[in-house]
Amino acid sequence: MGALLPAGWVETLAGKRIAAGAIVWGGTIEIFAVGLYGPLAAAVLVGVFFFFQRQLGVPSRVAVVVSLLLGATSYLAMMGTYFLRHSSEAIAILGALCCFHAYRRSGRIAALAVGSLLASLTILIRLPAALAGLGLAGYLAFVLAERFRAKPAERVQSAGANGLPGLLVAIGLPFAAVVTVHMTVNYLKWGTLLSSPMTDQFSKFGGDFATGALGFLISPACSIFAYTPLLL
Repeated sequence: MGALLPAGWVETLAGKRIAAGAIVWGGTIEIFAVGLYGPLAAAVLVGVFFFFQRQLGVPSRVAVVVSLLLGATSYLAMMGTYFLRHSSEAIAILGALCCFHAYRRSGRIAALAVGSLLASLTILIRLPAALAGLGLAGYLAFVLAERFRAKPAERVQSAGANGLPGLLVAIGLPFAAVVTVHMTVNYLKWGTLLSSPMTDQFSKFGGDFATGALGFLISPACSIFAYTPLLL
């Protein structure tokens, strides 16, 4: 990729080449591009967070301040260049929530379909992030129940996009497509549709719940407050 750039640009963008034998630590445009992804993803996440606040009716000035605090006091500012998948999965989860909320307000089937796609993409980004699907599914169920209570007969019998068949397609089709991609990639990599080294780690989840909860809250290395001091 660096050969496509004018002479001197690679060193300007990526710095001097750093290598130890066959291991290259820096100085290539590929490493520069990967390092650049983290800050860009963090900026997108903060932008989505700001947009969601505005959807909820938060005043612009307050939304700006809170968004800046999120970016400056969480892992986004400190470690966004290292944890590349964390920002991506947060964008997908928060984006899905935004879309489901937009569907609740407008009834636009496109918002529902995009929300389903973003929620499903968490499987491809990082498998453990799929646990967030439980919360997203709960909120979506609340939204759908709310809309069906408004005009139940019309919703069920309608053959249009907002009828029951249209809703099932908008929710199920993106999910089915993502699951198909995940299973295909998993089979090509590991020879099975579902099992992988990541899923094999589930067998280790047999420790004491209280110990795990304390570690999650007050561990000096893994505490949620260490990654997001704003919670304090």
